[in-house]
Amino acid sequence: MSWPARRTGTIICLIIQGVTAFIGPLLVRLLHRVGPGPMLVTGFTARAVAQLWLRAVPIHQTGLPALLGP
Repeated sequence: MSWPARRTGTIICLIIQGVTAFIGPLLVRLLHRVGPGPMLVTGFTARAVAQLWLRAVPIHQTGLPALLGP
């Protein structure tokens, strides 16, 4: 693996960990308020929609513009 790929992976990991630290308290409050059932259904539905969206992206196109809209 080349150095830029490693650096990109590190940056993405730091972004994901940073977002988790900010939304963690919000998710705890939401879990106590609505319960785990609606949160699981919403999460699985969002994941299914994202998979359908990514299915429309051509495999030969890379980059952010290809992901944002066909």
